Amino acid sequence: MPKDLTKHRRVLFFASSGGLVVYLAVLILSNYYFQARFAKSQHEQYKMQSLIAVGVVQSYFDARRFEMGDLLTSREVAAYFENKALGMSQQYGLKQSLAIVHARFLAVMGRKQATGGAPYRRIVLYDEHGEVLTDSPAETSEAGSPAGKNGGILSLPADGAQKIICRSRDEILLVTPYEVNGQVHGTIVAWLNVSTAGMLISDQMRASGIGWKLMAETPAGYQAFEPVSEGDGNAAGAALQTGPPLAARPGGKGWNDGPNASPMTILRLPIPGTPFVLESMIPSGGMGGWNFPTVSLFGLVALSAAVLLALLLFLRVNEESIAMTVRVQETERTSEQMSQKNARLQEEIEQRMEAEQKLAGSEKLLTSVITGAQVGIWDWNIQTGKTILNERWAEIIGCHLGDLEPFSAADWARLCHPEDLERSSRLFERVFDGTLNHYECELRVRHALGHWVWVLDRGMVIERDGDGKPLHASGTRLDISERKQAEEELRRLNATLEQRVEEQVAKNMEQERALIHQSRLAAMGEMVGNIAHQWRQPLNALGLLFVNVKDAYGQNTLDEPFLQQSTETAMRLTQKMSTTINDFRNFFHPHKEPMHFSAREQVEAAVALVEESFKSNGIAIRTDLAQDSSLYGFPNEYSQVLLNLFCNARDSIAACGARDGVIDVRLAQEDAFCSVYVADNGGGIPSGTMDKIFEPYFSTKPMGTGIGLYMSSMIIERNMHGRITARNLDGGAEFKVVLPRAATPD
Repeated sequence: MPKDLTKHRRVLFFASSGGLVVYLAVLILSNYYFQARFAKSQHEQYKMQSLIAVGVVQSYFDARRFEMGDLLTSREVAAYFENKALGMSQQYGLKQSLAIVHARFLAVMGRKQATGGAPYRRIVLYDEHGEVLTDSPAETSEAGSPAGKNGGILSLPADGAQKIICRSRDEILLVTPYEVNGQVHGTIVAWLNVSTAGMLISDQMRASGIGWKLMAETPAGYQAFEPVSEGDGNAAGAALQTGPPLAARPGGKGWNDGPNASPMTILRLPIPGTPFVLESMIPSGGMGGWNFPTVSLFGLVALSAAVLLALLLFLRVNEESIAMTVRVQETERTSEQMSQKNARLQEEIEQRMEAEQKLAGSEKLLTSVITGAQVGIWDWNIQTGKTILNERWAEIIGCHLGDLEPFSAADWARLCHPEDLERSSRLFERVFDGTLNHYECELRVRHALGHWVWVLDRGMVIERDGDGKPLHASGTRLDISERKQAEEELRRLNATLEQRVEEQVAKNMEQERALIHQSRLAAMGEMVGNIAHQWRQPLNALGLLFVNVKDAYGQNTLDEPFLQQSTETAMRLTQKMSTTINDFRNFFHPHKEPMHFSAREQVEAAVALVEESFKSNGIAIRTDLAQDSSLYGFPNEYSQVLLNLFCNARDSIAACGARDGVIDVRLAQEDAFCSVYVADNGGGIPSGTMDKIFEPYFSTKPMGTGIGLYMSSMIIERNMHGRITARNLDGGAEFKVVLPRAATPD
């Protein structure tokens, strides 16, 4: 190698090495600076995560204060203290009021947080003397019970404000007094489930990698609430554990929980308005520790020295290897020529092997297809008469292939059904002369057991001589006996189809008449109850009238005017009862022919029949019938549908226990249709049953028959060409009955 070239290479090497050293130095200083900045930023971020966790816990306890304050000022609790102030006894009212308060407590305890935990373990209402008024069931057997009267938990500040008391590791209490005019009349004490607060902190801190402890000062010393380990998967198993006082705990930079722990900084943040302190264990140096930049500095210096040493070694070895490289290049050219020849030879070998594999694969695939399709194969040499069959061809007729070899035209004539043999021969002649492109024929062949088997034969001529004479034909045979049996069964079914349809229609009509009869019986039962409610008031008035006449007679004041007035009143009451009977009789009078009628009048008639009965059950019917429409159909059946919807709404309201039951009935004109909306506040239709409520014998009531809504849909949709739908609203259900509007008759 020329000396000038070597010299230039060395100069270039040392110049490159110097540039590399400068570049590495810049990288080292930049890395040190940015690592220090990153550690400081990470430390501030950890502090911010701790402040956010403090806000989460503070919000949790503020929400509990608000819930207890709202519970104490609720209508149920206020009603109890107002009744007590009025002097109501335990037997006549206070006991029922406490039962309502107890139910409200249970509802509050049943609420779950977003983490799935319950915020309360127990809620107790005390009076001004510390006596227990009502006590919700404890969530676990470890829930605290008051000692003596109140266990000392009712010692309140002078202003009677809410406060949180930590009595022990198991009792975190929220005390909320009920104060009127500066005087405490009662107190709600809630045992808080601090594990739920721990879940909130764990969710907040899990991604940050910060260790934390929730500390609280109690009479027994400081208590530490710590999350479970990572292996538990969540904080549901967290528990209060006793810990040393805050003053006895080490703090500041460099504090460790163990010999192998990273340097930590302890940050203690008080949670405003609570006796809790959040203790966060923050890594002092962020990701990598306080000495990470220094370690990076020495590591990069060592790397630079190693790179320079490697370059020097490479330069020395490179000069010795150049001469050898020339000899190696010549050897490589010779070797490359040999490799090209070998590659061409290998390519030819691989192509031949690939062709052989494809052929073997095709044969295997063809065999698999034939076996899987259960198809018989035949190959016929027309000139010699020799026929080759496969095993499946023989299995179709119950034989083994060895029993049929050699197979000739005479054997075929013996196996084929005489009626099908002639038809098969004619088709083959048309294929031989070229009239048909292929042969296909369904025929019967004799089974080895003596019965006939239906088969489908297909084939074609695959070879002809120069004059077009057929030489060779091949084809398949498929067993179609099951298909033929199915076709025969289908023909028999079609022959009796009309008779079976008539029988089923008659059966359906009989079932429909039974349903109609059951529906009318149910409606009549409802009407008997309504008649009783309609007659109760006039019967009571008649009874009082007779008592007044008797008293007047006994006191010698029964004169002619008094007798005349009493007689007129009695006649008026009996006339009202007679009118009620006529109204109910007209309601059940069926209409044979459709007629024009007013939608408003039929809705008012249906409402009048049940209004008094519903009032006695505490259910009000509100109507909005401003938009009347003329309809064409069966008015009484239309009213029966509305009556059925009213009764269903009444049953739903009674089942859900609503105090102020309301049924809203609205009449509306919607384009060419008239719609009646019937809505209630009965809790709505259960999920998953909306698509089934109009089916026969389906009911959501424990004693329901399941025919009311089915008959209603039949009347509206089939008899009056309308539709009836249902949907759930807020707190109830709404049914909609839609009929086409008719022109007002002249």
